[in-house]
Amino acid sequence: VGRRCVVILGEKPPVQDESKNDANDDVTQEELTRRVVENVVQAALRQRALVTYANLAVRKSAKAEMRQWLMAYVDAGIQDGGDGVAAWKHLKYSLLIALDEPRQLERIVRKWIQTDEYVTTWRRLLARLASERGDIDEAIVLFETIEKDSQLAPSDYKALANWYLARDHKEKFRRAQVEALKAAQEYQLSNFVSQRRYRWERTHEPLPSELDERVLFAFQALFEKSNNPGNYLHGLRAFYRACRDFRLLRMIPDSIVGRTPQQVYSFLGQLRTTALAEMRKEATADEILARIDQLRQRDLTTIDLRALDLLEALIERQSAEVLNQPGPHVQASVVALKRAFDREWANGEGRQMAQFLDSLGHLKQPELAAEQFRQLEALHRREEPGTDDRLFTGWYLANPMFNPYGKHTEGLERMEIVIREYEQTHPEGWPSHANVPLGGYVQMLERVNRHAEAEAFVKKHLERPLNTGQRNWLMERLTTVYASALEAGTRVSLGENEELYQNLIPFIVKHAERGDDNHRYRVLQGLRSVFRTAKRKSFPTLRKDMRQYAFVTLPEFLKRQRNNYRAMVDQTANLLAELLDSRIGLEFLIERIENYPRRFYFTWENPWNQFGHRLGDWRKNVGNNLGDLEPRLLAIVLAELRRDLETRNQHSRYLYRKNSYFWTDKEAAFAKAAEEVLEKRRDSARYVQYIAEYFWGGLAHRNRAIEIMFVALKDDLLDDNGRARLVDWLHHPNVKRYAESVAILEGLIERNAINMHYRCELITAYHQTARGEQRSDLMKETIELFRQGGRWNESNLSQLARCVHDNSLHQRTIALVGELIPMHQRSHPTRGIGEGSLSTYYLWLADAHSSLKHTQQAVDAASAAIVSWGPRHDQRRHTIERLDTITKTADDLDDYVALIDKQAEETGQDSSIIRRSIGKAYAGRNEHDKAIAQLRISIELQPGDLDTHRLLLASYDALEDNAGAVRQLLDLIDIDRHTLSHYVDLEQRLRDDDDQAERAATAVVEAAPTEAEHHEKLAIIRGRKKQYTAAVLHWQQVARLRSLEPNGLINLAKAQMLADQPKAAQKTIDRLQKAEWPSRFESNVRNSLNELNRLRQTP
Repeated sequence: VGRRCVVILGEKPPVQDESKNDANDDVTQEELTRRVVENVVQAALRQRALVTYANLAVRKSAKAEMRQWLMAYVDAGIQDGGDGVAAWKHLKYSLLIALDEPRQLERIVRKWIQTDEYVTTWRRLLARLASERGDIDEAIVLFETIEKDSQLAPSDYKALANWYLARDHKEKFRRAQVEALKAAQEYQLSNFVSQRRYRWERTHEPLPSELDERVLFAFQALFEKSNNPGNYLHGLRAFYRACRDFRLLRMIPDSIVGRTPQQVYSFLGQLRTTALAEMRKEATADEILARIDQLRQRDLTTIDLRALDLLEALIERQSAEVLNQPGPHVQASVVALKRAFDREWANGEGRQMAQFLDSLGHLKQPELAAEQFRQLEALHRREEPGTDDRLFTGWYLANPMFNPYGKHTEGLERMEIVIREYEQTHPEGWPSHANVPLGGYVQMLERVNRHAEAEAFVKKHLERPLNTGQRNWLMERLTTVYASALEAGTRVSLGENEELYQNLIPFIVKHAERGDDNHRYRVLQGLRSVFRTAKRKSFPTLRKDMRQYAFVTLPEFLKRQRNNYRAMVDQTANLLAELLDSRIGLEFLIERIENYPRRFYFTWENPWNQFGHRLGDWRKNVGNNLGDLEPRLLAIVLAELRRDLETRNQHSRYLYRKNSYFWTDKEAAFAKAAEEVLEKRRDSARYVQYIAEYFWGGLAHRNRAIEIMFVALKDDLLDDNGRARLVDWLHHPNVKRYAESVAILEGLIERNAINMHYRCELITAYHQTARGEQRSDLMKETIELFRQGGRWNESNLSQLARCVHDNSLHQRTIALVGELIPMHQRSHPTRGIGEGSLSTYYLWLADAHSSLKHTQQAVDAASAAIVSWGPRHDQRRHTIERLDTITKTADDLDDYVALIDKQAEETGQDSSIIRRSIGKAYAGRNEHDKAIAQLRISIELQPGDLDTHRLLLASYDALEDNAGAVRQLLDLIDIDRHTLSHYVDLEQRLRDDDDQAERAATAVVEAAPTEAEHHEKLAIIRGRKKQYTAAVLHWQQVARLRSLEPNGLINLAKAQMLADQPKAAQKTIDRLQKAEWPSRFESNVRNSLNELNRLRQTP
């Protein structure tokens, strides 16, 4: 083979001569194509020969001459240069690795690094080679060089992280881990974090012992990678609530460095109400502040330094509000705010800073509040009057005055000045981009119930809107002013209270007639709050007004509505059901569906798709009180049913299919409608079958479905698939009309002679109709036919075997499965063991033998099914259950036991599983002495089978043999020393013997001295015996081993009180109060502290 490869390859790699292709310009296209194909084939042949020769040359048994020739050939390829030189170098690299020549490999790679133009690949390979030789430092230097060119892949960063870890470069290790994760998509990192969080939030499982460090890296990667890092602060807060690991918050300072001003202020604004809201320990704050100080040592931009200053201010502010000694934190927060303010400002940054100061909300400490307003005042004064920045900084100054500080008069006065100043510089009208301060001012007037002034202000601007969009917005804002006045009970030009209510509805309706669809939609939404207020104030005309709007006014608007049509109907229907009752909501939906635009019927917005479930739900709520709605609703449902049947395209079959929404009283109407469609489509095979399927599955009218199919069969409308479907229905367990299927199946087989499925169904029909001779003839014919032409394969044989098994033809089953099993074993790897099908075949064989009372053969087959069972757990459980059923129903079980006893004595072989199954069978017959004998043999064969030990223990208990049960429990403990329940059971069984019970109790902890559960159980035992001092020792261990869970401290405090240790109990309670517990324990800790305080006060 090697010599043949050499002949193909030649002495050295061929060099492509392009001049030959250009020399003969007069070559025909056919000749050129032939040459190209020939070159491609020759190149592929040479490549195959080279790979083959290389495989031979690198083997240990290869001669040195082969290796020398191969290396010389590869070197020739490298020396020839050209485009393929890189490939030849990679091949040489691979060959040297295969030949285990690390020194030569290193020399060559270093040479290539010096001579090649692109050396990143060789540096990467040399670095990995250096790491394998143990030269970690050189590997790190090489990868850091590659990193400067931004050429490291995620896998490279992972390797670099491991090297840093080996050299104890912790900071660089973390950075490399983060860089490796940044290659993933944001959603992937977010999903990774969420999956890890669930482990901490599962309430009925112990907490993990520590936070997975990869979570920290993933969060850091998210914050650095995302353009909107604030989006992930809620996830960070949730994770911190779950585990209270300060490292999650310690990474926050890194997340705001290197950001734009827009990103910084957005991030800080979200941070205050998310992650920082969970910070309750001074140690956590100190860790974050320490990290801020470390970052300040870097060469940072002004915005980075200001961001760190503002973050420091937030942390100190939070510390001042949650800790007992706020003084130093208040001063530190003020200093940080001043430091941030004194730095150089970028254009437009003052407005962002003002928004941040506004977002701080109510600062409880006067010094902080004073600095907040000092900076807001200064920022406002800096801006030029009449500019947008001046307007917005003024708004951010007035807004906190008004709320949350509650200085309503000062805030309004300030805002009036700001608004008036902006109006003077914009006489042409108020621009839409400044609507936030305008709307905020109107809201202030609403909050102090000065709705008339708010109305006048909005109307003034309505007189000169800049454009139609602004006019629409102002009109929508005026509508909310009136709705707010109605809620507050104040007077406006439309009146007050009920008078305002009566005037407001026509006002909204009138203005909804103007503008486009979106404006109309938003204006009419104002009616929702109006009607809700009327409901709360019990206005007597609410029902009439809502009906007028829903059934008279809204339909007129809907006729013109192109957008938001579905939303308007949906919201109105829900409002009617919410404020009035489900029947009116149902009535509205019925009327709207009756008048629904046809254009929506062919989109996802078609009425049945959107409202069918609500029709079903509300009809169910209304019950039999539909009244005149009943025929109208029925017409809608029947129309959808007809559409379904006539188009053979179902949406959701609410009301007319048997489910939780099914309209039972109209079952006959649904059947009649289906019959009418059937009558029209009787000549169409597809329609007939579709309608029959509705009768079968939708109405469960199985006999009618079969009848329809028989009529179609008589009219020759059914193809073979349709006939097969009819057979399936006839053979259904709830139908069993086998005789009627015979003729159909005979016809199917006549046309499809080699279809095994049809033959199996006919065998079943013959068997179920007591046509034994025809069944036998068909069976014989089938076997003879399929043994010919290579059709006697596993697929066909398994179908036939299943058929005879399901029909309880036991002898036939034994014969066919006897052929099927060897066939399967021959055609599958590992002889079919572990795949699942073989196990099923053995179970069929076991069933047949068991039914024939062949206990030995049945047990052997069931045992083989266990040996060959598949990977699915449910199949394994079923297999063991079948063995248990066989032994349980065996009439000759004693004889079988005698037989396997004799075989075991003669051969020395036995089966633990069989013995255990026999033991269970005897136990089920209350023959526990025999059960114990078999189970003990099973344990001798497989001492580690815990289920057998438990069965044996149950038999001793059934015989009331406590001594035997204790001995068995001790045997179980010997092989399963870490299961707590065994020791608890032993202690309970030995309670009558104090010495033995004490020994059993101490064994609870001796079995697992570092497991909290064992100390907890012994503490409970000590408490039950009123040995409270001893219980204290074990609750201390629980609190130490499960430091993230409060249960140990709670019970320790209780035990200390009962042990008359009040000072120790108080210290424990203090620890419980000061600790920062994961969120899942907060309510438990709060309730437990209340209980402990009550116990402490009880004499």
